[in-house]
Amino acid sequence: MRLSDYKKDFHDFSAKASDVARSAAFAGIALVWVFRLDSKPVLNLPRGLLAPVALFALGLALDLLHYVTAAAIWGGFHFFHERQLRNPQTDPLLSHSFWLPLPLYVLFTLKLVAVVSGYVFVVAYLWQQWFPGAR
Repeated sequence: MRLSDYKKDFHDFSAKASDVARSAAFAGIALVWVFRLDSKPVLNLPRGLLAPVALFALGLALDLLHYVTAAAIWGGFHFFHERQLRNPQTDPLLSHSFWLPLPLYVLFTLKLVAVVSGYVFVVAYLWQQWFPGAR
């Protein structure tokens, strides 16, 4: 990749991190609304939906961490190599280590596992509600 491509990746990931942070904030507001207390000091959320909510919140946190980590990795990579340029007008062709983006692959996989697992729990909960005697 060219040095300018790494800078573009940095901008793309930092913009996405902002989008995810905004969405996570709205989701947090929704979660507070869901967990609000009525006149009784108990939650109105069925116990079977606590695990999916936790998994969805974990998925959002991993999503944000994924993009923040990507922005840090590619921004740092670009900054390091840009500082080494003798002529700032050049756009050299660079390569990176296989290990550099490995945390991004791990975070990407974990967030998908969290969200898919949350939906598996939701489907299981709904199955129990619709077919109480079935297993």
